[in-house]
Amino acid sequence: MVSIDGPAWSAPGISKRTSRYPLAVEAPVLRMVSVLVPGISTLTESALHFALYWALADSASTHQYDADTCQTLIRRTESALAWASLIAPESGDLTGPGHLHGADTVRRLLADGMADRISQVGPDSYSERASGFWSQYKGPATTLGLVAMDKNALRRGPRQCPKEVLEMFAPLLNIIVERPIATGDLSDITPIAHAGPTAPFVAPLRQVVAATGARDWTGDDKTRRATLRILCRAAQLQPGQDDWRRIAYGGIAYGDWLTTDSVFQQEGGRAAAWRGLLLRHRFVGAWRLLWARLADEVREAADPMRRDQLHEWIRSLMPEGRFAAYLSDLPATLDAAGHPRPAEDDLAGRGEIDMAIATLLLGARRLAHLEGESLAAFRGGRQAPLRAYLDPLWVKTRAAEASRHTTRDFAAVIVDDMLAQSHRIALSKLIVTAEGRIELPTKLAEREGRYFALGAEGAYNIGFRAETFADIARQLGVLSHDDDGFAVTSLGRAVMDLP
Repeated sequence: MVSIDGPAWSAPGISKRTSRYPLAVEAPVLRMVSVLVPGISTLTESALHFALYWALADSASTHQYDADTCQTLIRRTESALAWASLIAPESGDLTGPGHLHGADTVRRLLADGMADRISQVGPDSYSERASGFWSQYKGPATTLGLVAMDKNALRRGPRQCPKEVLEMFAPLLNIIVERPIATGDLSDITPIAHAGPTAPFVAPLRQVVAATGARDWTGDDKTRRATLRILCRAAQLQPGQDDWRRIAYGGIAYGDWLTTDSVFQQEGGRAAAWRGLLLRHRFVGAWRLLWARLADEVREAADPMRRDQLHEWIRSLMPEGRFAAYLSDLPATLDAAGHPRPAEDDLAGRGEIDMAIATLLLGARRLAHLEGESLAAFRGGRQAPLRAYLDPLWVKTRAAEASRHTTRDFAAVIVDDMLAQSHRIALSKLIVTAEGRIELPTKLAEREGRYFALGAEGAYNIGFRAETFADIARQLGVLSHDDDGFAVTSLGRAVMDLP
């Protein structure tokens, strides 16, 4: 019996890999979020970890630890806290909440009898990343002034770590400078992992995060404080809410509160910028939904799809009739007093595609209604290009060109624009490997006029850090959360100078 292996003389010329933002419509929102929420990211959800790195940086400075030693200490401390978070303080068994980074992985490793590998570098450890979870806190902790870096080694930042914070982490630091923690150490470490609102780190970290007190605060510190005040005030104005997107939309993006509420008036341009950011956020969400559903249609098809088939798909999901009539029937974006109103919410009940396209058109209309810092933020900041692919001005221009066509014709144009933008973005991210292979980052590829999908695209909108910031604020005693939603605590009102 003869078998044939090959031919193998020629590997495929182009390989595909996924791309995070295939239409690149998110940049204006992400840019403004970075400006308005410095020192917090969507991945920095643990106030305890900020305090840990604060103490580690002080210790590393005192002993002049090099980068390799710092990496070892980071991995040992992070894995130790993850393990300790699994311990139930009352019983001492592994039924605790596991609320700290890496806890789920540590639970699995313990079940597999691999406790001795938890902090080691590589697979079968609490984190496969060499720097563990520090990699996602490094930028924010540096911005907060808790840590400075010297050739990848941790050093003291501008904000001196208080003595009480160092004493809190001393039982852990005293062990990990010699070795990883073992089962017998957990009784000393568990209280650190389960530290509550009265923990020694809470008050000093709250002072830094909320920029309270008479200190030499930077512009980033003042902006972060302003954002926290704005978010807290939005929660006060809408009691009983536990969805930060709804809290922010209702309290900041729409209505007259920006001009009538004393807190928003005090924050001035920053509050106005948040309005523009949030309105652009809804616009971005519409593009992401449209692209995800187009990718789903291609992915679920029996065969690769032609462009005209994609046109027919979106046409079938849009109402018949003239586009001009469709535009005139869209809900008003301003109320009787000239303030932005939640026109996007009035679209509920329409089909997903219809609602997304209508949201794009509402966003384009808002260009004429916003001004000052709101308009600048809506466009992505004062340094943003005046015109970009798929931005509100692009949609406005497309709508003007389609005024004499049908609504379904306009939808087909939207498909063409998404396909073209996806291809542009993929080409901009194209790389040639050392072996001479071309890698094209895309989940939707075209070959000989037919489209095929390599995977599903996420339809959910990007975050704007409000959820993470609110969680940090809750851990620091500024906010509370229960079945009735988020509320500003009495301490929070005092710290943030709120009614």
